[in-house]
Amino acid sequence: MNKRNNIIIVLIHGAILRTSTYKWLQELRNFLIEKGFINVHCFYWSGLVSKRAIRKAGKSLANLLLKLSENNENASYRIYVKSTGALVFRSALEEMKNSTTNISFDILLQVASPNPPKEAFISNSVNEVVNIYSRKDRFLRFFISVGLFYNHSLLFKPTNDCGFQNIEIEDLSHDEFNWNTLVRKGQFTGRRLYDIYFEILNNLGYEK
Repeated sequence: MNKRNNIIIVLIHGAILRTSTYKWLQELRNFLIEKGFINVHCFYWSGLVSKRAIRKAGKSLANLLLKLSENNENASYRIYVKSTGALVFRSALEEMKNSTTNISFDILLQVASPNPPKEAFISNSVNEVVNIYSRKDRFLRFFISVGLFYNHSLLFKPTNDCGFQNIEIEDLSHDEFNWNTLVRKGQFTGRRLYDIYFEILNNLGYEK
């Protein structure tokens, strides 16, 4: 049996649901399937940047995860989130905390995502967090400097024991993280993003 039969991957997009969102998320899904993963699911939500929209999406995501767990006992859950999709995942964890079904997530790969100042709950629910960011991500930097998500951070800073890595991929804009972009600068120069994402999801972290 292919060892990846027991791996469930869920891909979650960020703010603003539009035609290009469906396109890049499906491209990433197809890439991961071509690499050998079998159970790869795309989760779509409204993309509206409001607490109400994120809570609603979190409830729907929690329902999806619980449904997947019904027929996949002892599966390895690996989550990819882009931007505010990270907040939707956190909302789903809140929804599931009183559930009789306990799901342990082996890895959370979050890309260009706002990190809340308090991360205790996610540290208790996820074994490993890999947080990819770029200081050239002007959209995210503005997003966390004003309004609803003021005081969030580019960096993941857990408050409990939790495996984590903050990895900077230099010189990329917010939208470039969606696509299989060729990295132009830094330690990953010459590599494409989807290969990096696959490596992290496959190996449960990035091995330097």
